Amino acid sequence: MPAKRTPPSFLQRALLLLASYAVSAHAWSFSIERQPETCIGIIISWSDGVPPWTFTFLHPPAASSDMTNLSTWSTGASVTYTEQKAYPASVGGMGMGISQAEFTPLIVVGSDGTGFGSGGTSQVIEVLPEQAPFLPGCATTPPNNATFPSYLKSFDFSSVTTCGTVTATHNGSLSGTINVDTIVPLGQSFRTTLNASASNMLTWYLPTTAGTNVSFAFSTPGAVFGASLVVTPLMTVQQGVGNCGASGTLSSATALPSAIPYGSTSGVRGDKARVGILWVFGLATAVALPFGMVGR
Repeated sequence: MPAKRTPPSFLQRALLLLASYAVSAHAWSFSIERQPETCIGIIISWSDGVPPWTFTFLHPPAASSDMTNLSTWSTGASVTYTEQKAYPASVGGMGMGISQAEFTPLIVVGSDGTGFGSGGTSQVIEVLPEQAPFLPGCATTPPNNATFPSYLKSFDFSSVTTCGTVTATHNGSLSGTINVDTIVPLGQSFRTTLNASASNMLTWYLPTTAGTNVSFAFSTPGAVFGASLVVTPLMTVQQGVGNCGASGTLSSATALPSAIPYGSTSGVRGDKARVGILWVFGLATAVALPFGMVGR
């Protein structure tokens, strides 16, 4: 008589479900190998996915007391790197210089040949200030470009709602294809492609749950280093009236914290080893994993 099988425990079933969901959420992942520090190249490692791989580094500007004053968005910045082959941790990853965007807060989005955000999105990262001895000629504060935010005439904050249509108006200087990237820290970021020549009004769908923090980045295809024209401050999605099966910030099971959270009072130097903690959503357990895995 064959041995009687013991049914899997609740914890085993939950972990199996979690693993299945994680793979379906992001087909590949990337790791940030050490704590980002201003003026020091950031090291990214990854081994899966479909070439080419693109990493988008975004520095949303700090929200002023009056976020509706678009001129205060002038310190927002972004830069992208595209690679044709993977650089796994076993070979030390790939160093990327992002001095124009490497300031707190920092968000990293991984994309591959299958689409924008396919590798996951980091949480909002706190970047350590440059440590002595200081590198000559390296900016220690975000660059201030007042020209780019002026492309937007207005931004309708009341439209940032669950399952709603976000609306912004440009001043007529933009034409042709415009990419609007919806950046969801620890969630599913996505890209919407619009035709700025069709209308001065830009609109895009927001299937994101209420309470989720998001930022929007406007760029043109072929921009130097993929730099965005405008990066908005982080803002919170408000409750909408529709029900579209929206998703928001995923549990850390599918996109692990990649650095010390923005606003945290703790900090370590980039050469110190760190451990990320995966909190299994809904279970009173935690699993220690290598610092910085994102996406899977």
